[in-house]
Amino acid sequence: MKLYTSLICSIILLWGCTPAPQESTGARKIVSFTPAITEILYALDADDMIIGVSDFCKYPPVAQQKQRIGGLFNPNLELLLRLKPTDVFLQGKMEAVHRFCDKNGIRLHTITLENRDSITNGIQQIGDALDRTTAAKTLRQYMSEEWQAMTTAASSRKTEPVFICIGREPGPVASCSTANTSTFLSEALKAAGGSNICSDVIGHYPTISVEVLNMRNPAVILDLQPGRTLTPAKYADRIREWNTISSVDAVKNGRVFILTNDFILVPGPRITELVKLLENAITHPPASKDGHNE
Repeated sequence: MKLYTSLICSIILLWGCTPAPQESTGARKIVSFTPAITEILYALDADDMIIGVSDFCKYPPVAQQKQRIGGLFNPNLELLLRLKPTDVFLQGKMEAVHRFCDKNGIRLHTITLENRDSITNGIQQIGDALDRTTAAKTLRQYMSEEWQAMTTAASSRKTEPVFICIGREPGPVASCSTANTSTFLSEALKAAGGSNICSDVIGHYPTISVEVLNMRNPAVILDLQPGRTLTPAKYADRIREWNTISSVDAVKNGRVFILTNDFILVPGPRITELVKLLENAITHPPASKDGHNE
């Protein structure tokens, strides 16, 4: 009787336990919760494993054909349960997804993608997790060579003091979000031949006032509006909004550029394209009143 009772208790305990993560054998079924990770997965030729992506994943275009599973603040856990992924990849903290994966025995991979080192390390981490180690090494090598070539080319040019403005809302310029030295944006700017005037500001993406802009007086302003569609007239309107700080050299000399490329804020394989984009803006002659530089 004691043996029988012990056996029943063991079964009950096992029944109530959280399932163990699935083994790595068999087909992998991946869900990606961020655009950067989705781009990395495609760059590593892991697209056949992807069964779901976040609502914000747009590149490559074929990624938009995958099942949408919500985003950072609205993950669709019911759909996730139906999809039955073996692996979930995300950045940062998504507590609901963490708990869901833990409860359902799904492998959870939290990838840090903040600066160039963590991006390339993240690529390798994803590659190793999916048996794409060689592909990850090849991609990292290519990115490193591209980065080094652009850095070398920029070293022969005059370094320009640049202000990076992120996602400014329409209207007169008051305060702006920017990026400090610990971010991939600042690193890309340096590789492009620019000097970030806010590199020393506390916080990865701090907000600064126009008083700081006036005091630090950038020669170039890069107004980042990723994914926004601007007609020439709208572009000219956004440029004119900077006239509220007309004493700043960048405004005075017509060197404010609005960049709308979708990959600007995506810390993935296209950061080398970001360097080229920033270099083009920095070395570009003053913009015309209705020109559109992108």
